[in-house]
Amino acid sequence: MHTTAAGPTGVGVGIVMESPMTSGSEAWRLLRTSELDRNSNWQLVRRSHCLVPAAAFLLLLACGDGTNKSGDSPSARPGEAVGYDITRYTPKQFAILRWIEGDWRGELPKGGYFYERYRFVDDSTIAMRGFEDSTFTRPNDSAAIVFRNGSVIDRGPKAEWSASRLDDKGIDFAPIKGATNRFSWNRESPDKWTAAILPAQGNSVVYRMERVRPK
Repeated sequence: MHTTAAGPTGVGVGIVMESPMTSGSEAWRLLRTSELDRNSNWQLVRRSHCLVPAAAFLLLLACGDGTNKSGDSPSARPGEAVGYDITRYTPKQFAILRWIEGDWRGELPKGGYFYERYRFVDDSTIAMRGFEDSTFTRPNDSAAIVFRNGSVIDRGPKAEWSASRLDDKGIDFAPIKGATNRFSWNRESPDKWTAAILPAQGNSVVYRMERVRPK
């Protein structure tokens, strides 16, 4: 909601289409961790080498047509800050996210899977790692959700999101740097949750996450 990128680390998501055209987790990784700006569409597609049609559709859906409308997120180029207020939290609230620790398989709305692992490195840092397949042996993505100075931040390679909601039901992220999309993680049970990409324009895309190695 990683979303990806979202994201959502957070956060993060990739595609496994059993096709030589894509690495398996490329599309969600781009959605989740890349700057989702209309001016970077070609950069995203070029960097992914050759996305399958479904992945390209998701990219276009997340990017929109680039026209700001009332209530839309402002546009942001890579590295640029976005004007959102940052909500403050306590270490106890950040610890609520321990439910996300473990290995997860995400399902794309039209078929295909992606794989992520979340681990608390310490009391203020969650490391996310994306993987090519269910063996969890070939990493292809990384991000971090960090608690710093009262803020909960999802940090991707070129973009950052701040938590606008955090409770025992899940977490919402709003862009603060290099992105325009929001994303959300919502817990359904100890072994299931959903990740949703919320683009500045267009409809949201929801990914169902299931624990593949229950504690």
